Amino acid sequence: MRCIDAWSHVPHPGTHRHWVVENPRSGLLQGAEEYLRSVAARRGTHREIAAMLNTEIQEWDEQHSGTGIPQPATA
Repeated sequence: MRCIDAWSHVPHPGTHRHWVVENPRSGLLQGAEEYLRSVAARRGTHREIAAMLNTEIQEWDEQHSGTGIPQPATA
């Protein structure tokens, strides 16, 4: 099983928000879905970042829609 929440493997300093955007799959697994959707839709988000986030979110939606798998709680 892959580690999704330990800071010991983060190669460079950064805020939690930065790492959630840089690693959206991990963020989604940890319950940051609402935040990532807001960043992807936000005016001013770099086009390439928004596209990457939207791709990850779409894959997340496809994998979790109608499967009965509990979704992480959003903060």
